[in-house]
Amino acid sequence: MKLPRIRQGGLGVINLQTHNEALILKHLHNFFNKSNLPWVELIWDKHYRNGRLPSSTAPKGSFWWRDALKLIENYKGLAMVTVSSGQTCLLWDDLWNGQVRKQESLELYSFAKNKSICLRKAYDTADITDLFSLPMSVEAFNQFQNLQFEFSALLHNDLNDSWTYIWGSTLFSSSKAYRTLTCHS
Repeated sequence: MKLPRIRQGGLGVINLQTHNEALILKHLHNFFNKSNLPWVELIWDKHYRNGRLPSSTAPKGSFWWRDALKLIENYKGLAMVTVSSGQTCLLWDDLWNGQVRKQESLELYSFAKNKSICLRKAYDTADITDLFSLPMSVEAFNQFQNLQFEFSALLHNDLNDSWTYIWGSTLFSSSKAYRTLTCHS
């Protein structure tokens, strides 16, 4: 007799901690996509209106929100941002235009004055050289020119950024996040 294939695990029991994390990631999806929800607007207005973005190392807000922020690395490991306003993504740490700038422009990153600047704030800087300690190395300057070119190609507008997930959708799915976090296909 052949036993049925069980998707959850050895005995079909889900990992409750990972399942809970996948459900909490939905809150981060709503936050980063600036969903039209009162709590999302409240958190943006209260803690992040100055152009700063949340991090897992310096969480702000209620105990519930601080707990959600502990999962920010998991969320960003599942997502990349399609830039519109640039308000919800970090210049150096987030995946946008197919790259994480901190990894692709390591020399330039070493000259950055603010390593946690959001893309919008960097884009709005009157003189982009103000973002960096000068003088730069030749390699860093070449990467700087590439970044300038990318900035000139950005279609900056006031629409919300859109986060796309590794399963190919802009719609967040807790079940797909759970399968990804538990390494099930």
